[in-house]
Amino acid sequence: MANKAEVDHAGSIASSYQDIPDIGIYRTMDREESTAPETPSHHEYLTGTPKMSTNSEFAKSTFTLDVDDVELEVAAIHRAGQLEPIVFLHGFGSTKEDYADIVRYNAFAGHPFLAYDAPGCGETRCADLSRISIPFLVETALAVIGTVGFEPFHLAGHSMGGLTALMLAHAHPHRILSFVDIEGNIAPEDCFLSRQIVDYPRENA
Repeated sequence: MANKAEVDHAGSIASSYQDIPDIGIYRTMDREESTAPETPSHHEYLTGTPKMSTNSEFAKSTFTLDVDDVELEVAAIHRAGQLEPIVFLHGFGSTKEDYADIVRYNAFAGHPFLAYDAPGCGETRCADLSRISIPFLVETALAVIGTVGFEPFHLAGHSMGGLTALMLAHAHPHRILSFVDIEGNIAPEDCFLSRQIVDYPRENA
């Protein structure tokens, strides 16, 4: 179950989209649990050698990152491969496990992939939940993608992840092989859960 972080609401989406500043992203370490043998990697990790988790179909890792002076421990699933990599961004209230069954589909065979719990969701820890916004999620995506070394990559996002992916693709089009927006929050009427935060703030809950 995701934490109920107060993410960027519909009223600030338009202004957030106007400017995505270039930021300094620092990778400090990664932490991974493993019992299965390692497999050849499509990419090199910048903070250590990846190990496969007990699920032999993908690795499960925790990356400790500093994004815009906020410490994160990002829980991710990922795998290696020889084809073009794919990055998946989940929606508000969802988790990386939304995309775990990619390993069941032959169409994705051989493609490295990455899915992770956004700050405020799933197993990811965020030192300051008040800092979460759509631009912050874009910065986080850049940090995690940089850690696993995907370049370039296909990008898919759902709902909140769709808006995050859209802004990422807009700011870094040269890095994107293709972009799929699944019910992305690109207009106020799309932002069902975010509107609830606006309509029912904490003091009135």
